Amino acid sequence: MDFTRYKSIYVAPVNTGFLLESNWWQQNFRQGQMQEDLTMMAQYMQDEFKTAFANDPHRRYQVVEAPQKDSLTLELALTELVPSNVALSVLEYAPYGGGTAVRVMERATGAESTVAFEAKMKDSATGDVLAMFADRQVKKIRIIDFKAFTWYAHGREIIREWAQQFVGLANQQPGEVIEGTPPSP
Repeated sequence: MDFTRYKSIYVAPVNTGFLLESNWWQQNFRQGQMQEDLTMMAQYMQDEFKTAFANDPHRRYQVVEAPQKDSLTLELALTELVPSNVALSVLEYAPYGGGTAVRVMERATGAESTVAFEAKMKDSATGDVLAMFADRQVKKIRIIDFKAFTWYAHGREIIREWAQQFVGLANQQPGEVIEGTPPSP
């Protein structure tokens, strides 16, 4: 596919209709707030992708507010969103191995902060799908993790990295490999 013929990109509002069913943890710890959280994170994701393309030093694509005949349309969908459990995060710093036990419990119960998405890149004029993407990331493990003390700091970090990777893909030269982000800083 020759992407050089496109001059602009439209980042559509993020679809949340495919979000996987909430697990017991989400129902118990963010009960009544998941829809508000989801709306906020969907807007954050759209804004991050628009900002990443707008701030691209190569300026390959102009970000537009509506699809145009010479534009690409990036359709994003959040398919999983598990916030950090602030209470469990506090316990990670308990003495005598509390952190290890909490991390094992998070992973075993599905309470570990994760975010997943699917995306389609389309020709805005024809609606033809040009490329499809999907990824799922788990929070990074850190010695001291201040991000764990807020509900969605890990998810925001992952979304920001995805946006930067998409800009890298947009500027990719033939044969060039776009590296993922390292698992932990």
